[in-house]
Amino acid sequence: MKLRKLTALSTSVLLAASLFTVTQVPSAKAEVCPVKELSPLFFEEYFPGIKWDNSSGKLIIKWTTNVTSINSEPITRDFTAEESGWLELAFNSWDIALDTVAFQRVGTIAEADIQVGYVAINNNGYWTVELDNNFRASGTIQISSVPEFNKDKEGFIESAQSEIGNILGLGDMFSALPVDSVMKDPDVAPFGSLPLSDFDIDLMRQFYGESTCHEAWSPALKAAKAEIKASQEKAAADAKVISDIAAADAAAKVAAEKAIADKAIADTAAKALADKAIADAKAAADAKSKKKTITCVKGKSIKKVTALKPICPKGYKVKK
Repeated sequence: MKLRKLTALSTSVLLAASLFTVTQVPSAKAEVCPVKELSPLFFEEYFPGIKWDNSSGKLIIKWTTNVTSINSEPITRDFTAEESGWLELAFNSWDIALDTVAFQRVGTIAEADIQVGYVAINNNGYWTVELDNNFRASGTIQISSVPEFNKDKEGFIESAQSEIGNILGLGDMFSALPVDSVMKDPDVAPFGSLPLSDFDIDLMRQFYGESTCHEAWSPALKAAKAEIKASQEKAAADAKVISDIAAADAAAKVAAEKAIADKAIADTAAKALADKAIADAKAAADAKSKKKTITCVKGKSIKKVTALKPICPKGYKVKK
């Protein structure tokens, strides 16, 4: 039996809040462990109970990129060394989420359970899986070489994580759901979360019959989660410091600009007062030092006298 990824179907279905009801399952340490109804979360590609056989307690699924075609589709090109590293991060993100399933990269198709390659398809990725005795036994993942979304690290990892999640057993999820998941179709930010979100980890652990109690997580998963939390807290603290510095700089700039403006106003006022004082002094000086001319008459004789305080000669009178 073969399960194939189909073209995403449009839907107007809205999920009720009851889909996210958490069943209280106390663990040995009295932790509240989430248990969700899986089927209603996905609008396609979910097949309840059909998983890889992890009954041995540690299933190793082997994968390779050493392929020339996938499902008769020719490989567009090999993954670059950088893209190959991104692909390993995507597989490792699911590896670390599960205790009973691990992934291992191998060099040949003969060794591999999953073939992965770049193929020129329109959607971001495509997957198939073959069943053996109702267990997933082998499969393929095509990463599209076409969309720009797959050409940066976050988009590439998101696409790979989504296809790996499908091939492990989760379906395509409604994008409108208020959760952080790489299984949403179309994809919704944040893209390429490393490690995966708690929501995705809980879903996959539940699907594979593992404890959803976070206390039951492996030391590696706990360490990865602690590291990302510390990184986020540091980023938030750094952002606050930068914000505080920017606010302080802005306040200092405003204060400096106000001081400059106040000084300019004061200087203008002082200059105006000084200019007025000078003008008044000059006017007073001019008034004091300005010579006057008077006309003096004596009979038919007329004389003009110019002086600071002109006085007519003896016998002359100021002509009215």
